[in-house]
Amino acid sequence: MFVSLIALLAAGLADASGAAVTMTPAAAPPAAAPPAVKPEDRIVCRSEDTLGSRLESHKICHTAGEWKEINSNAAHDIGDSQRMGGMNHTTGRGTAGG
Repeated sequence: MFVSLIALLAAGLADASGAAVTMTPAAAPPAAAPPAVKPEDRIVCRSEDTLGSRLESHKICHTAGEWKEINSNAAHDIGDSQRMGGMNHTTGRGTAGG
């Protein structure tokens, strides 16, 4: 029965002039591209040394946008400290010998 089904299909594939019609497999639908990640949403991991240890470090991961904000805040804090002349922001006294 299976053989006769194949023969029937093969006969059905012949066109009116008697030439066989060749079949090509259907093209697979294109794979869905992953959604584009914005540069500021990309995850970036950094290894930071553990305070008090020369050998130990730990991994910290943030998005690129978060790292940009962290670095901006750090630069702002350093600028504030330099403008204050190394003074303690809480007491208003110098940090050395005061």
